Amino acid sequence: MRARTFTLALFSVLGLLHLASTAAAAVEYVRVCTPYGASYYYSPETDSCVNAITGEVRTQTAFGTMRRQTYFTARVRGLESDFCDGCFAVVTPAGGLPQSQQVSGVTRLGVGQFQVVFEKPVNKCALNATLGSFDRSGVQQPPGVVTVGRTTNVDNKGVFVWTYNMAGALQDRAFHLSLECEHKAPFCTVTNGHDTHVCTPSEIAGVTGLGPEGP
Repeated sequence: MRARTFTLALFSVLGLLHLASTAAAAVEYVRVCTPYGASYYYSPETDSCVNAITGEVRTQTAFGTMRRQTYFTARVRGLESDFCDGCFAVVTPAGGLPQSQQVSGVTRLGVGQFQVVFEKPVNKCALNATLGSFDRSGVQQPPGVVTVGRTTNVDNKGVFVWTYNMAGALQDRAFHLSLECEHKAPFCTVTNGHDTHVCTPSEIAGVTGLGPEGP
């Protein structure tokens, strides 16, 4: 009985030691990337160094030092754009707003006439509008026409929308409005000792992960 108890205890200790060694092996400590300063650390399993404060990524390549940004900082950079990148609105025939992004409000100006005001300027945006349902009923909408135009009376943030029936008469219709605007493009540069230039496809090809592949 004592032998059996001793054996079970031994296996328990060995099991705990195995778990401890496995856990220890799984730990990968952050390494400071000394060539670029104390704020940089090596991203695990890569040769790239990330700035913990700014999100800038630096990688030493055969072409020189490549500077990029992480996916997160690229997204923040896009959100900080001066223009309404990614803005959209789904508008009901009565001027309701069931779905939207960065929209301040919608005003029905008259039959088939709407003004959509966004939170950022739209004067450097392409405007895309189409007639469509504003809910998930799946009911096919009758054909018609929709046109769009910009307005400067709300700090370049407004879009006029006109909706018509197939006879060309103004008619209240539900529509979808989306914008494609200028934005701050992700950066990627290479410094090779002689100059600094925008990353080329051949320079990016051999670099893995961590950020958008150039502007």
